[in-house]
Amino acid sequence: MGNATSAIETSGDCHGTAARRQNNRDVFGAGVSAFRQELSGDGCPAPIPLREASTRARPRVVVRKRPLFEHEATQDFDVLSCQGGTDVWGEGDAAALWVTRAMLAADHRTMYCEHHGFYADAVFGEAASTAEVYNAVLGGPLQHGSTTVLCFGQTGSGKTFTLAGIIDILREALPSGGGRWRVSALEVAGNAVTDLLHASARCVLRDDAGRCTRAVLLPARESAAEADAAGEVGAEPSSSGAPCLLVGSAAEAIDAIVDAARRRSTHRTGVHDASSRTHAVYQLEPVDSEGTGRGAGGRLCLTLVDLAGSEWARDQVSHERARRKEAQEVN
Repeated sequence: MGNATSAIETSGDCHGTAARRQNNRDVFGAGVSAFRQELSGDGCPAPIPLREASTRARPRVVVRKRPLFEHEATQDFDVLSCQGGTDVWGEGDAAALWVTRAMLAADHRTMYCEHHGFYADAVFGEAASTAEVYNAVLGGPLQHGSTTVLCFGQTGSGKTFTLAGIIDILREALPSGGGRWRVSALEVAGNAVTDLLHASARCVLRDDAGRCTRAVLLPARESAAEADAAGEVGAEPSSSGAPCLLVGSAAEAIDAIVDAARRRSTHRTGVHDASSRTHAVYQLEPVDSEGTGRGAGGRLCLTLVDLAGSEWARDQVSHERARRKEAQEVN
C-alpha cells in the first residue's frame, strides 16, 4: 500500500470528520483534483510495485470503481482515484486505486488530504463499461479450463450489477453449438445453504473422498443436524457437488442462472433499496454423453460468486434486528 499527503492552505469549519469533509467539500475536492493531476503527470506519490512474474496460475485482483449515486453526490464528493492500466493478465507494473481522506492538523484548523494507494492487477474507472471489464477478465481464460470470478466489496459497490452484466454477455460469448450443460446455483445465508434451482431446497455440506467440500440436497423430512447424524444425502451432485440441472444448450444454462439470481434474498438497507443479503455461487459447464465436466480435458468450467456486501456500522443505524444480524454474519 502506498501513502502520500497534500496540504490545503485554508481554514474553515473543522468539527467532526463528516462535517469537516462535507462543509469544506469544495476545498477538499480541489485537493483531490490536484492529486489526480499529479497521478496523470510525470510525478508519482509512491512507486507502483511490479507484479510478480510466475509460471504458476495465481488469482488476479481487479478493482472496478462505480460512479457516485445521486444522493451521494449531493452530500459528499468523489475520493477515489485510479492509476495504472487494465491489463489483467499481463506482467509488469501493477495498477492502483487511491483513497483520499480529509484530515485535520494538530492545530485543529489546518486541513490537508491524506492519500492511500491500494494495488491490484488492473483498475477500471467509473467510465468503464461492464463489457470492457468482461473482455479484460474473461476474454482469454474463458476459452478453456476452470475459471472463477468472485465479486467482493461493500454493500452498494456494484458487485451484483457487474456480475449480472457479465452473465448477460456470456449469453453471446459461450459456445452456441449443441450439447448439454450442467448448471448449479447455491445461496449461502449464514450457516444455511439452499438450492436456488429447486425451490430453495435445503442443502448440507459434505467432504468427499478427495477432501473437497460439496453441497448435497437434504431429504425434505430432515434438518441439517438430522442429516449429519444419519449420514444421508439427497440428489446427485454436479461436479461442484451442488444439486444441478442438465440443460440442452449454453443459452438455457444462462437462462437458469438468471432465473436463480431472481430468487436471491434482497432487502432495503441504509445504502440502497435492494441489497443482496446472501452469498450466491453459480456454476456452469458443458458435459459429454457420459456426464464428464469440471474442465476435464481442458473443457470449460465457469464459477461465478457474488458475495453479500460488507457494511460499516453507520450504515446499520436504521436496520431492524434481522438486518443487523445479517450484517454481522456477512461481515
